[in-house]
Amino acid sequence: MKTDNETYSALGEVGDFQQRRTRWARIRLDLAKSPMTAKFGLLVILIYVVVALFAPLIAPYGEAEVFPIPYAPWSSEFIFGTDQIGRDIFSRLIYGARNTVGIAVATTAEHVLSGDFTRKMRSMALEDSDDSIRLMTIGNTGGWRNFANTRRRVAEPSDMAGLKIRTVVADLPQELVKALGASPTPIPWPELFTSFQTGVVEGSKNGITDIMGMKFPDAGLQYVTLDGHAYMGALWWMSNKTFTSMPEDMRAVVNDGFYALQQATFASPKRKSIQAYADFVAGGGDLYVPTPSQKAAFAEAATPVYDWFKSNVTRGDEIFTALTDAVSEANSDVGSDRAADLN
Repeated sequence: MKTDNETYSALGEVGDFQQRRTRWARIRLDLAKSPMTAKFGLLVILIYVVVALFAPLIAPYGEAEVFPIPYAPWSSEFIFGTDQIGRDIFSRLIYGARNTVGIAVATTAEHVLSGDFTRKMRSMALEDSDDSIRLMTIGNTGGWRNFANTRRRVAEPSDMAGLKIRTVVADLPQELVKALGASPTPIPWPELFTSFQTGVVEGSKNGITDIMGMKFPDAGLQYVTLDGHAYMGALWWMSNKTFTSMPEDMRAVVNDGFYALQQATFASPKRKSIQAYADFVAGGGDLYVPTPSQKAAFAEAATPVYDWFKSNVTRGDEIFTALTDAVSEANSDVGSDRAADLN
């Protein structure tokens, strides 16, 4: 309070009261006055932090633990089922909270998936599904795919000749392996380690985190070529009817959530790959980086796959054109940004 011989000021009284308020009291007051969307955002962040800190205690299984039942449906044993190699999806979602913090580096692939290409794919999916299935975002699963093998260094496409390369049971990756002169050999993921040991297959096309997570170098996989032949997309879907029936503010929340999910999937493989590459080399692995001309040769050798895709996939020509246009635009944008930073 002011003394009797001082001029009274209501503003001064309020100022004195604010100064006496503790920091925690000010935070609580600001939180109480904040809109509901801000409170919801803080709650989501808090949940992420708690899950990230206690992931080993919350998750029912290990992050990389593999079960011999890929694509298992949801059940009491696997709440969200298992993925393509038999890992518990619920456990991986929990561990994934550890990778949601960080800034994704602007790359061409991320630029493409964050732009109009995904919107084009969404529009096509809505057309083909009678407006029932909505593509929310396209993220990443495992980073860039590279060729790895047990026999020799692969520097040119001709070095692939005759190698038995493990693929999934799908036409597109098998067409790629054949175009490079190797022999595609579908093998279930849980059997791949022993298949390397016995020579049933001599190579694979995987990201470095998968290679090291499954300890494939111990089975003889000692040669990795950073050809970057594929960037594996993860497509996330939602009922269009459910989405469009929401109020606009809730649609915004859902959109923001899928954007955060996309950025997390972009960041996670890069964070994990740094140590994985270091461990591979430290263990005696041969990590080869092709020259620009060699990478161009790989791209040229893969050209027949583009024609196969356009001819054999429904609306393949339209999808391929949209993708190549988006890549060209992204290359231009990323190149311009890099050039601007050099001056």
